[in-house]
Amino acid sequence: MKKKKTLLTVAEAAKYLRVSRQAVNEAVLAKRLRSKRRTIKKVVVKKLEITLIDKADLDNFVVSRSQQEKGRLRKS
Repeated sequence: MKKKKTLLTVAEAAKYLRVSRQAVNEAVLAKRLRSKRRTIKKVVVKKLEITLIDKADLDNFVVSRSQQEKGRLRKS
């Protein structure tokens, strides 16, 4: 049985939310969206640092179309 993927890259999160990668990065930098930094080995010689976002956090994130408020957390 394949394990469900819960951590997504910025590109995957953008696709999931149907917004640009830049919008996701801005939300992460503004601390409106939680993320984790991980270093992975892409090639034996090279390491790549990526930002991962938990899918549960994306499910609680509301994309606002207003330019003044680009995103906020859903209130349960």
